[in-house]
Amino acid sequence: MKKQLGLFALLLVLNIIPSMALASSFTLNSPATDKSIFYLGQIFGNMSFALTGTGSSLLSNLFQIFNIAVLTLGSIVVSYTIILSTINTAQEGEVMGKKWSSVWIPLRAALGIAFLVPTGYGYSILQITMMSIVIMGIGAGNQLWNQVINAMQFGTGVMGAITVNQDGLNTASQSLLTSMVCSAVFNGNETCRQAINNQPVLIYANGNNIYVGIQDDPNNSSLCGGLAPGALPQQVSDAATWTTANSTAIILAGSALGLAAQEIFTSTNPNTWTQTNVITASNAILQGGIAAAGAGNAAMSLSTQQADMLQKAQADGWIFAGSYYMSIVSIHQTIPAYPAPVPIPATVNAATQGNACYAAYAAAITNMNNYITKTTTQTTSTTTLNLGPNPSAGMLQKVSDSITAPLRASIEKFTIYLTTNTNNDPIASLASFGSDLMIVAEVFWFSFMLVCVVLLLGFCISSGISPLCAAVGGGIGMLLPLFTAILLFLWGIGATLGIYVPLIPYLVFTFTALSWMLLVIETIVAAPVVALGLVSPSSENLGRASSAVTLIMNVFLQPSLMVIGFIAAIKLLYAAIAMLNYGFSGTVNASTEGLGIFGTFALLGLYGAIVTTIINECFSLIHVLPAKVIRWIGGHAEQSGVKQMMEKAEKGFDTGKETATAVGKGVAGFVAKRAKDMKGDKQQDKQEKQEKKESEGEEGGESGAEVEGGEGGSGEASGGGGGPGPSGSPAGGPKGPGGAGGAGGGAGAGGAGGVSPG
Repeated sequence: MKKQLGLFALLLVLNIIPSMALASSFTLNSPATDKSIFYLGQIFGNMSFALTGTGSSLLSNLFQIFNIAVLTLGSIVVSYTIILSTINTAQEGEVMGKKWSSVWIPLRAALGIAFLVPTGYGYSILQITMMSIVIMGIGAGNQLWNQVINAMQFGTGVMGAITVNQDGLNTASQSLLTSMVCSAVFNGNETCRQAINNQPVLIYANGNNIYVGIQDDPNNSSLCGGLAPGALPQQVSDAATWTTANSTAIILAGSALGLAAQEIFTSTNPNTWTQTNVITASNAILQGGIAAAGAGNAAMSLSTQQADMLQKAQADGWIFAGSYYMSIVSIHQTIPAYPAPVPIPATVNAATQGNACYAAYAAAITNMNNYITKTTTQTTSTTTLNLGPNPSAGMLQKVSDSITAPLRASIEKFTIYLTTNTNNDPIASLASFGSDLMIVAEVFWFSFMLVCVVLLLGFCISSGISPLCAAVGGGIGMLLPLFTAILLFLWGIGATLGIYVPLIPYLVFTFTALSWMLLVIETIVAAPVVALGLVSPSSENLGRASSAVTLIMNVFLQPSLMVIGFIAAIKLLYAAIAMLNYGFSGTVNASTEGLGIFGTFALLGLYGAIVTTIINECFSLIHVLPAKVIRWIGGHAEQSGVKQMMEKAEKGFDTGKETATAVGKGVAGFVAKRAKDMKGDKQQDKQEKQEKKESEGEEGGESGAEVEGGEGGSGEASGGGGGPGPSGSPAGGPKGPGGAGGAGGGAGAGGAGGVSPG
């Protein structure tokens, strides 16, 4: 019993210490406009001090009846426990028997019954307690989300670090190394020491600047130069903090360069040099120190729209973090780099220090340039892996690759852009590329369709017998489906990158938040059952309710873990995309024998699919962390169903994309079919005219000439019979002359003269 009381006291102290340490900056309170609390209020309504909601009282009425039912069952269990404990006491001679605790079981039974009693709001005390824990978890999640907002406002951005102008850093580091080499020369060369009266040349701070020279000597205070802090950035509000951070960083960098400066002065033999990448090391020290000036002391110069957006994001709370992804990364891309320190020129000259000393100084500076070159590790490529072409590729494949080289170079350039442009978010870059690809594909498709229609109108409708119509119609009929298939394929890739990929953070976070709300409902429903588990007699301290501890911990931690997973996913995405792009092009070149034009399109589709998979996997941290972290203390991973919801969302997007593609193919197919039909129509018209002409010849040969006989029809038909004689001739008069035979295939025989009417 004493050990248990001691453990309880220790836990109480451990609970108080964090609250005291963070009392000034940490709170579990959420803004009054928090959307997650608002939605819970709509679901559950009022829950005493835990939750104020606008929802109807129906659910609370249901829980009131449910709690009474469970309370009745709990009373039966307590009665059973009393009877059985009385029997155990009588049989074993100990209160409640040897197996049951005489302290925990009565205490749990009393607490369990008390927790089951419905309040005036319909909910039991334990349900209200559970909701209080949920609200505190929301407050913790909002505290983490506020840190993200602060990072945007203070200029640290998504990556959590302030950048410093890299070109300026290189210049500052080389200038500082020059100053340290100068210091080594004046401290080590006898002639130079005599020129400055054997006074030590040191690196020291004087006001805002760092000098390498003789302190308290007005003529040589900046003998070897130095560095001055860059101009005060607009993000930093405290000039003193900015100056101190710069001064500290410069002195640390100068001390780190001291050993290299000594090697430069004492030896011109590269085999004795031990330092490597000294400029890079100095840059890292300056970067870290200058960035410290912005830690809690910076403020971004935001536009009115950006400031309103961040204020809205903070007011809405953690549950809409995924919705603000693109807005947050857009602010990160506009964060300006801090200025680097500015070199202060040295005052060394031959007139003041003498020719011999100046010659030693000049020789050391020349050796320093060689030192930087020799000791800096060179890499063949910092952005891509160059494995060379596949040696087994044949001549035909090499010719094909040379034709598609510009297209492949564009793809590789784009992947390098994603890797090297550190301020540009990969998803934002992919979205921009996808949108451009969609627009280009649509413009080309509509333009080609318009050209096809114009050609058909120009060559076919206005000219009924032109043979060019058949050629144009046939060409369009063959090329249009192929051209449409290529453009719609590219459009599909663009739609995936430009529409679906930017929505992944929002969809994953929203689906995970929905799973959390389902878990909250489960928690409130299970609370009476947990109280019933406390009433149940058991040898464990918490009885059947022990597993509820890990579950309520999961409900409490999930908002915080979702925000952590969201930010970790963004950082992981930068590394994952860089890792993919570093080896993608080189591996493809070394692995494939030839791609061709269509193969290049397939490669682009493969890259889009891989990137989409990587983004999905990175942002799975949002639901994976809350589901799996609890395993580390013996809990079971929660099955959130977010992955299945994402698959259904992607399937729905694919359905819409396929529908749009089908419409495009249908229109192109109609135009192609019409081109072929018009070609066929012209040939059919020509054939019908020929047949009609021949038919008219046959009919003319059969008609007779009147009186003297009409001229026979053309062709091989026989001449028509002569027309009847003049009226009034006697019956059986002489026959008139036969009509002439039809011209064409041979003369026709003359027809017999008609008989004159009586």
